[in-house]
Amino acid sequence: MLFSSRDPQHYQQGQGTQLLQEIASMLPGLLERWIERA
Repeated sequence: MLFSSRDPQHYQQGQGTQLLQEIASMLPGLLERWIERA
């Protein structure tokens, strides 16, 4: 997943890391539910 902006001040330092942490915390539960449906 990629987010970009032409404005160099649009994103703050560490913001991408926070997004990855949130996705990593949600992913196991989502995968578990997806596998159970298969």
